[in-house]
Amino acid sequence: MFLYMTVHIEGYVPRFRTENSLLENTSDMWNISVDSGKFISLTSKTSLRALMTPSIIEKASFKETCYIQRFSNHSFVPLQTFRSVYVTKVLLCQQIELESDEYDVNTVNMEITIHSIGKTLPFDKFQRSSHGRVRVCVEDVEAISDPVVEYVDPALPILTLVCNMASLICLFLTFVVYLVNPTLQSIPGINNMCLVFSLFFTQLSFQFGLMAPVDSVLCEVIGMVMHVLWLSVFGCMNICSFHMFRVFSGIGSYHIVHNKLKTLKSYMSYSFGLPVIIVGLNTTFTLGFNKGQITGYGVGKCFISSKISFYLTFLSPIVIVCLSNIIFFSITAYKIRNAPRIESNHENHRHFGIYIKLFFITGVTWLATVIEAFFPESIVSYFNTILNGCQGVFIFIGFIVNRRVFLLLKEKINIRDNPFCRTNSPQVTRTSTFNMNSSSKNNE
Repeated sequence: MFLYMTVHIEGYVPRFRTENSLLENTSDMWNISVDSGKFISLTSKTSLRALMTPSIIEKASFKETCYIQRFSNHSFVPLQTFRSVYVTKVLLCQQIELESDEYDVNTVNMEITIHSIGKTLPFDKFQRSSHGRVRVCVEDVEAISDPVVEYVDPALPILTLVCNMASLICLFLTFVVYLVNPTLQSIPGINNMCLVFSLFFTQLSFQFGLMAPVDSVLCEVIGMVMHVLWLSVFGCMNICSFHMFRVFSGIGSYHIVHNKLKTLKSYMSYSFGLPVIIVGLNTTFTLGFNKGQITGYGVGKCFISSKISFYLTFLSPIVIVCLSNIIFFSITAYKIRNAPRIESNHENHRHFGIYIKLFFITGVTWLATVIEAFFPESIVSYFNTILNGCQGVFIFIGFIVNRRVFLLLKEKINIRDNPFCRTNSPQVTRTSTFNMNSSSKNNE
């Protein structure tokens, strides 16, 4: 059974509620009462043949066909000019309007073909407008459009890989140098090792994330690990600036010197424990809000999927850390300027200078990342790739490429080549022991 019905409404009515009620009737279940209290259930749906019902009846009047025609006369005098529109979801959806030269009409099938995408929409997916225009739903156009493939310069992935590999090698060498030289393992030195460790696995997981299939379990795991590691990198940098602040301001200096192990435990709990808690809370809340279906990672990319989670659990902590670093560095610089420069503080001065450079490089890197979001595939992309990918190279140059580390490595090699050099002279042995202890205290 085909039903064609025209509805005219006199007076003013709530447009959204009225159009929504009419739209529900086009795909609803109707119960029609018949004799003896029985009902017939009918399901309605949009049909092109139903739309052509007036024409079919008009043609049937010229043929020997039996049909029943009922009329319901009603006087309707509109207050202003009106036109009838089809009751479809185009009434309520977000729309775009096409000019008459942006589409073609197939009058046989009542379809339109959109020139820009070369796809067709049926009669119930568009509405005629004034001056030959038509209105269509944005979601319908997006549903039939081919996915947009963004152009990626083939040189950019190669540059990313080269920079990451160079950074990973430099970070590995930096960690090994600190590991084999106990003299470097003061509190600032161990903080450096934690920073190098976090950044190494951050860049390694980033490289795996580029190769992992999106929307997979592996991609989710990589996203979680990267979230923890990036927060750990900034946590380690925050500890570095905080420790310099404590050393030069004199706050808790006795505790730092005499409770080295306890100080390192508290530093590492902050650098690695707090990121795990943040990621755990983000995952728990996301699973709770999505009925256990979505973890909040690995959807569309191997990182945080939700913008809200990205701002709350990633960008906000980084902004807080950067602001606190600026405060710590500013106070420390003021203390250094007004304090006498004595030999015992030489090593701390050197670490402070390195951290300032490292913080500056990181700040410029994230600034370039923000700028790149507005200018994709530009010269900024290459600049940002080099800065991000070569952070390990900058750390290696700042921490390892200096005369002091060179002499330590040279001494280490000489001792290994001549294992009896320490026993040749008791005086040399005592002097060496005194210097190492003194150096260790100074580094603290």
